[in-house]
Amino acid sequence: TEWNRLTNLMHGKWRTDSKSYHSRYKREVLRIYVLVLGNTGMRPGIESLGLKWKDVSELKLNKQQIQDMQAQQPNTNNEDGSVVDTVLQFRVEGKTSAHQTEGQRMVTARLNVKGWLEELKELTGRTDKEDLLFCMPDGSPIKDFTEMFRDVLEILDMRYGADKRLRTLYSLRHSWATWKLREGKLGYEQLKLQMDTSVAMLEQHYDHVEADDFAEELLV
Repeated sequence: TEWNRLTNLMHGKWRTDSKSYHSRYKREVLRIYVLVLGNTGMRPGIESLGLKWKDVSELKLNKQQIQDMQAQQPNTNNEDGSVVDTVLQFRVEGKTSAHQTEGQRMVTARLNVKGWLEELKELTGRTDKEDLLFCMPDGSPIKDFTEMFRDVLEILDMRYGADKRLRTLYSLRHSWATWKLREGKLGYEQLKLQMDTSVAMLEQHYDHVEADDFAEELLV
């Protein structure tokens, strides 16, 4: 419900409700940024804001690959191993949790994210492989998404979560992980690879999901 409130506001009058072109522009980019974070579990900041178009690719998967990756359900049931689905992959620059050093990993997303990236290309006009995805009209980095997102949460009276903690862009990463665990298609081992963190850290942060599911089962 809160996710729908957030995205509906950002998709509505809010994004154009400013006399400043740059303000309207940044609101449009922020809207797409929020959608990408909420559908990939990427970290806000250097991981996502550092993405360039050369870091985005499409990967065609056969049935067995999809089952192995457990990234999404196939659309068809080709038994011959032919391509049955396509996903997006982002080559992310960031820390690797095992050694706390800078490194790279691949983040997978459903193909519907491609539609938002096409909107981004049309908005920014920046499509060269070395161009940033999320940038100002001149191609420079955007630096005030944190404050802008805070203002959106305040408009919605969603600045604090149910645990009374302040929400930030990082909360979108937590939401994605919680949704995936609730779907039951991904476990901690798969989330570890997507999110670049340890199983122990995931268990520490998301054990409430299993506890909630257990409580629901007791009521059946």
